[in-house]
Amino acid sequence: YFFIATKNAEFDRDKLVRDDVSIEYFADGGEQISAKNGKLSDKYVKISDLSENTKNAFVAIEDKRFYKHGGLDYLRMAKAALINLKSFSFKEGASTISQQLVKNTHLSSEKTITRKLKEIKLTKQMEKVMSKDEILESYLNTVYFGKGAYGIEAASKIYFDKTADTLTLNEAAALAATIKSPNAYSPAINNANCFKRKNLVVSAMFKQNYIPAGKYEAAVKEPVTVASLTASDDYSCYLSAALQEYESLAVVPAYIKNAKIKIYTYLDKTVQNHVASLSIDGDAQCSKNQIVINNKNASVIAFYGKNSNLQRCPASAIKPLYVYAPLIDCGKITESTVLTDEPTDFGGYAPKNYGNAYGGKVTVKTALSKSLNVPAVRLLSYYGTEDGVAVLEKAGVKADGNNLSSALGSGIEVSLKQLCDLYSAFPSGGEYTESRFIKKIEVNGITVYERKYEATKLFNDSTAYIINDALKECAKTGTAKKLRDLKYEVCAKTGTNGNASGNIDAYCVAYTSEHIVGVWYGNEDGSLMPPKVSGGTYPAVRVKSVLNKLYETAPPQNFNTPDSVTGVKIDETILLKEEK
Repeated sequence: YFFIATKNAEFDRDKLVRDDVSIEYFADGGEQISAKNGKLSDKYVKISDLSENTKNAFVAIEDKRFYKHGGLDYLRMAKAALINLKSFSFKEGASTISQQLVKNTHLSSEKTITRKLKEIKLTKQMEKVMSKDEILESYLNTVYFGKGAYGIEAASKIYFDKTADTLTLNEAAALAATIKSPNAYSPAINNANCFKRKNLVVSAMFKQNYIPAGKYEAAVKEPVTVASLTASDDYSCYLSAALQEYESLAVVPAYIKNAKIKIYTYLDKTVQNHVASLSIDGDAQCSKNQIVINNKNASVIAFYGKNSNLQRCPASAIKPLYVYAPLIDCGKITESTVLTDEPTDFGGYAPKNYGNAYGGKVTVKTALSKSLNVPAVRLLSYYGTEDGVAVLEKAGVKADGNNLSSALGSGIEVSLKQLCDLYSAFPSGGEYTESRFIKKIEVNGITVYERKYEATKLFNDSTAYIINDALKECAKTGTAKKLRDLKYEVCAKTGTNGNASGNIDAYCVAYTSEHIVGVWYGNEDGSLMPPKVSGGTYPAVRVKSVLNKLYETAPPQNFNTPDSVTGVKIDETILLKEEK
């Protein structure tokens, strides 16, 4: 059976060079976008130019007997066979570096006995005509690292902005960690996962005597720091984010051959150009992420920033979603519930309002629109965090509900896109929808992916209406009052995360019935921003500029009042007499 199944399988050294895949991007109107950061191929790197640490990192984690076996590791194959027999699946592959190279360049990704037999034959053929160093060299120049990077040179430039011959031990170990599953272990997509697996690589290197104890101990403590994306044009940031989404969808195999891939996005070139070129007087010198989402189809029409997946504390911007809406939704509070806003110690935790200003007796509407910290913490201290945690979990966001400080975003990490997606529940009557960059993907003219819309009910439509009412006030007289002179209905919320030394993160998220606009200011390493940067300053100014661009020809429609909400007139004078 082996000879019959593999009779046409012949090793071809010319297939070790990847030049048969192209990728094209298209804007929402169908116009092709010139991509300077599409699928990236870079110069071929000789094995002799790479450091021993770089070579050893891949060998240690991928194939520790690489220099000892003849292409097949029979011990690993036997162990894998036992596991697969027990599970009745191809759970374990036991592929050596040589086998991986053959599979990636000569075969499909299907998991069948026939393909595995071909892989074995081709591997043995390759091992006869190529040295171990030549095989490792070809492997490192063809393996996929995510973010469009085929080969270690492209990966080094994309992730660390350097050439492969200058990689440090820590960086090499991070790249070796990434190839197991770029979408799960990429340092740019999931830095925490990458850090853990990077340390697994370093541990393997230490156990196999590639590095001494001192280098091991230092490396496991060192974080994986990714180079910031440098925008080469107005569209590169958007396309980088779209490429990341393309990979997460996993509808096209990483090692597909002879493929012309077309990615159709929701990019609005006019809005993107405005966001990318936006200049604010006296703008703070720090990183910025900016996003614009169309509510009609939950599409990202513009994104500009260095890292679309950057996860940070949302600060007070999480309050409507985590504190107020969940408690309103289950009838525990109303917009008119009166709360006490004064310095309070909650069992050792004593939150402070911005500027140490307190209002005494305030309504929920005032507490939310003014982003008062003490009332939000007071609500969680009384009702608990369970309702808020449940809401965020529905949208795939984890929250540390063990601490009252979660009312102010502590223990919660989201990207700007995730945060704005959560806000989508308010203009849409309580329904959350994850926004997308990509509407369709074609491979050689055949559609392999077409966007489908899935909404998750987070709140009742009456709850969304009440939050909208409070956040309209936030845009008029509250922390987002820089939007107050807009001539249409707009809701907004700001958030500022900092300490006694200064601010670290600043947000402004605003939405109309038609769009959501979000801006984040900060530094990717968590360092302090310049003084006076808060959610209500530069971020709010940027949001306003984008809103003006969106509605320069026509204002958005007003928010709808759902049937579940009834308006009544209340005679304040009579109420005051009855209270007396």
